[in-house]
Amino acid sequence: MANYFPNKGFGLVEAMIAIGILGLIISLFMQSNAIQNFTMKNDRVTEKTGEVCNLIFNKFNEEFESQQDYFGLPRIVSTNLENNSILVENFKQLPYSGDIIKIFQNENEWTVVNSNTNPIILEENLDTEFAPGSKLQIIKSRFQPIDDLRILDLDENGFGDSIDLNLSNDQINALDIEEKIKLLWINIKTIAINLIGEASNDNLRFIKVICDEDDEGKCENNNRKIYCEIGNQSNLQRYIQIIR
Repeated sequence: MANYFPNKGFGLVEAMIAIGILGLIISLFMQSNAIQNFTMKNDRVTEKTGEVCNLIFNKFNEEFESQQDYFGLPRIVSTNLENNSILVENFKQLPYSGDIIKIFQNENEWTVVNSNTNPIILEENLDTEFAPGSKLQIIKSRFQPIDDLRILDLDENGFGDSIDLNLSNDQINALDIEEKIKLLWINIKTIAINLIGEASNDNLRFIKVICDEDDEGKCENNNRKIYCEIGNQSNLQRYIQIIR
């Protein structure tokens, strides 16, 4: 007589259900790992952001700590006591109204009245003539070399007036700006890449230079703020440095 035993193995339906559950577990595990890796990457970027911004600030200071390359090595040609003005030479960029200048071997500081014109008219009364050839120093200026970055005015290119570190080198080189700015742009972009890697689509990496502007768009004083912003929409780290 034949003996019948119940089938204790998995049927097709049970097997498919088991495979589906196993697939779901694997999927959840992989998503968990992906989220963990993404979180770890974001944490690493957050930790490194301060270091990135400090290195960028140092780079800006190296580039703009000296105004000599911008203003040149001005010297006095002659003094006009009647007009309260001095004629100068060797200026690459003449000072603006409100700038403060100093004459070599003279303790006084002089405020410039006119903008970007020569002779330079001074606010304070001149009571003595300066020796021809005397060196002139800009000690406070409403226009600093770093303002070349503050007034980039790239709106027509769709990039605004910030230095976007997400742009490719080809995009930067295609901009209608000075070569020295392109080089600085690429250099500070490389600083960020070396520390936190290439930017992804959701990354925000911007550098912006601002000041308190008057109605003419010129800075009211010699203070400049550099904003360094790195992160994404949900976690944007911002660092600020003031330079004078």
